[in-house]
Amino acid sequence: MRHLMPLFVVAALLMGGCVKPRVWRAAVQQARATGVVDVDVSLRGDPRFCSDVVRHMRSPHMVRCSPGAAVSVDADLGVGGLDHSWNRERYSREYVTGTVRLDNPEFRQARQRLRHAEIALADAEERLADCKDGTSEEFEDRVRARREQRDRAERQLSETPRYIERDEMAEYSWVAVHHTWIAGYDWTANVDAAGAKSRRTGAGDLTFRGTDQRAFPPANVPGHRAYEPDPDAIASAAYERAARGVAELLDDQLARAAAVRESTCPPEPRLEDDTQWLACRAEVRLLRGEWVRP
Repeated sequence: MRHLMPLFVVAALLMGGCVKPRVWRAAVQQARATGVVDVDVSLRGDPRFCSDVVRHMRSPHMVRCSPGAAVSVDADLGVGGLDHSWNRERYSREYVTGTVRLDNPEFRQARQRLRHAEIALADAEERLADCKDGTSEEFEDRVRARREQRDRAERQLSETPRYIERDEMAEYSWVAVHHTWIAGYDWTANVDAAGAKSRRTGAGDLTFRGTDQRAFPPANVPGHRAYEPDPDAIASAAYERAARGVAELLDDQLARAAAVRESTCPPEPRLEDDTQWLACRAEVRLLRGEWVRP
């Protein structure tokens, strides 16, 4: 087996400036032009299934839907009956019904503090007036302190609202019915890759959910109505699952094609602008679904 230069070496060459951007762009364009894999994919004979499959692949730009291609996939899809189950759940929520105006207890306390401060100030002023020995400095200081206390009490009272409003609350209870619909599906893909035939299958469940409940705007409870999924929605979901499954199958085919292509790449570039070597490496990366800057 020939030694092939690892892809990280290719990246190092590009980042190190050894490969000119225009040369690399030309190599990528060449890889995309020559490395595209033609596939023929159909679901019950419908060729439109192919484009939906390719859309889910890791490297959709490297695959082309082409009737009669060497790689063909004939898929079939089946959907079972719909199974319905449901359960009830009770919920509750508090909500505001209005507001009520109440006496503010802090206002009453502030008013009492002011009254006490006024009484203390009056007492201090009376003692100062009765002072006859000429040493009134102590009583004057006491009056100033009581006056400041009274002023603070007045400010606190003026800043305290006399009434407060509180929300009146109520509880709303309701019952919601949760529905679940489940439909089984299975798909089969018969693959013919240039004569190498294989078969791939997949199966699963499609789940649809819905809720029935009445709306109650005061408590911000939204209304919901559950509907049984229609046949088109079920078929569309099953179709999408099958498309993803077949896409994974083709991704495996491209990975094998990448390994084959890698074995044919020149072991080393002859020159720093060896477009043939670069195009081969780019093609391998594209087939593997790796992002390549064009």
